[in-house]
Amino acid sequence: MMSRGLDESTATSMIARGFLDVETEGFPPLLREEINRVITMSLERVL
Repeated sequence: MMSRGLDESTATSMIARGFLDVETEGFPPLLREEINRVITMSLERVL
């Protein structure tokens, strides 16, 4: 991904989000938003 112009942090975040994708049918939109918010916060701490 970095060879395509993305910086290391963005590339790592995109890969991690691919493994943590929670687009499960039946989840209410508010719950999905909260899960995505927590994932983003966790990734920011790790990176």
